[in-house]
This record gives sequence, C-alpha cells and structure tokens, in this order.
Amino acid sequence: MIRLATIFLALNTAAAQAETISVAVPANFLKPMQVIAERYELKSGNSIILHSGSSGQLYAQAINGAPFDVFLSADEERVDALLKDNRAEQAELYTCGKLAFYSQQHQITNIQELNQLTRIAIAKPNLAPYGKAAESTLSHIQQDFSAKLIYGQNVVATYQYAMHNAVDGSFVAYSNVLKPDSGYVWLVPKELYAPIKQKMAVLTSSKKQHSAQYLYRYILSDEIQSLISEMGYTHIKDC
Repeated sequence: MIRLATIFLALNTAAAQAETISVAVPANFLKPMQVIAERYELKSGNSIILHSGSSGQLYAQAINGAPFDVFLSADEERVDALLKDNRAEQAELYTCGKLAFYSQQHQITNIQELNQLTRIAIAKPNLAPYGKAAESTLSHIQQDFSAKLIYGQNVVATYQYAMHNAVDGSFVAYSNVLKPDSGYVWLVPKELYAPIKQKMAVLTSSKKQHSAQYLYRYILSDEIQSLISEMGYTHIKDC
C-alpha cells in the first residue's frame, strides 16, 4: 500500500511539474518544428504551443507582449534586435535555409527561364527573409519583374498560390517542396542570394526558463540537426 502511494505521489508530482511553453516559429520552419515538438514532448513531458507566421509578424507580436518563451526567426536581424533590447539573453543559429522555385506547370532549370513566366509569387520581403532572398535572386535578371510579382504574407502562402495555379510559380522554402506530389522544383543556386541564416533565442520574459532552455539545447543537438538536414535545411556546422 505504501509502495502504491509512493508511485501515485511521484506521478502527481511529475504531472504538476509539466509545463506548456509557447514557441514562435517562422512559416517556413513549421513542418520541422512540428516534428521537433512531438519529440520534445516525449522526452521532457512538457508540451508546446506553436505560433506560426512570417518572421516580421512574429517579431511585432513579441515586442508587443506576446507570451512567447522561445522565438525562432527565419533571419538573424530580428533576434539580434531582441537581444539589443534585452528581450533575449542568448541566441544562436539553428539552421540555414534553402530557397526553391516551385511550379505546377513550368519546369524551370535556370534563372533565365523565369523570363517566360507572367505571374510569380514571393513572400513580402519586408516581413519574410525568403521573400528578400527571392527578390535578390530576381535582381540577377536584366528585366523589371515588378508587374509580374504577387506577394504573399509568407512562404506557405506563396506555396499555396502555386499549388492552386493562381500564379505560374512561386519562390518557397526548399523544405516546403522537398517531396512534392506534383509539379516541378528548382533549387535556387545559393550564389544568387545572401545566406538565409535562421536564429533563435529564449526570451527573458519567459517564466518557464528551464523548459525553454531544454528546447533550445535540444534543437541544437545532433539528433535534431540531422532531422533538420533531412527536411531540406542546412546543419548549423555547414551554415
């Protein structure tokens, strides 16, 4: 009877200590983060609520009091800004992204072939680093694309435009189209855009520092870095 009571007390104590942390994750990284969250929950006993959007949208929410514990961005600048404002105590790269072009109908194999298209979707460059990378890529072509561009809030939106043939093709995160059921994927040469260095931080406002730090370290672990590499991103050691 004493043994059963001890076990019951231990289970209740563990349940009481379990926490739920809120994580801001850029739209391009949502799929990998969902897998990471499942593994984290099994390992830690804690749970995660994911908040996804463009890096710009998430940053605006963070500085306006959104209760994020961990902040992942698709760039370095927004995390560095959080550090500068003492909203984060530490930050590191967690991956580098890859830009791709996806079309349901057009098989693009080089940058010049984009000239033949009339409607191209990119994420808003002021909100999404992948949009900025797409803009940089297009700058290598001696043609004004401004009349051809359709803007999405993030790369998930631009992917949907291409999926539903609302545009001829879209610039997306490579992870979005790693194994498409249909259509064509062109992995944009990395020489055409600045490295998409994705950085994360634990926010100083978090009241669940231990659980947040656990996730932070877990994302940097060899296990998760290998997973990230398999899902279309670059291991931090190769960034």
